[in-house]
Amino acid sequence: MKTLATMFGLIARLRAQVWGTVALNTALGLGAVVPPFLLKVILDKLSTAARHGSPTAASVRLIVLVLGGMLVLRLMLAAASYVQERLSDILRIEAIIEVRQKLFTHVLGLSVDYYETHQAGEIVDRITQGVYEFGMWLQN
Repeated sequence: MKTLATMFGLIARLRAQVWGTVALNTALGLGAVVPPFLLKVILDKLSTAARHGSPTAASVRLIVLVLGGMLVLRLMLAAASYVQERLSDILRIEAIIEVRQKLFTHVLGLSVDYYETHQAGEIVDRITQGVYEFGMWLQN
């Protein structure tokens, strides 16, 4: 977890994009709540119409309007979901590139003593594992 916190600190430049993606995910989640409510409105109108014999023109109009609204909402949610997936992928790739570049610059700046006390495989494994975990965390 400490590694992830450190990696997230390395991408300070991308924080606005991260929060934008989180906001879009939240909006998509809230958008999934609306269709059941609209379906309830339709069912209420249908049950009222069934109790009174025949549907009125106003209730038929409302049902058609709500069904049209549900279709438009579904299309908007599909488009927003596509945009969210693309933005998340772009963000993940940019973040991994930035972390790799900063880690490479950091490794180049280490003293020779550091390389004498640590094996090359250990250094490479630590960097590779950290970037991999960070990428997986961003992907999920």
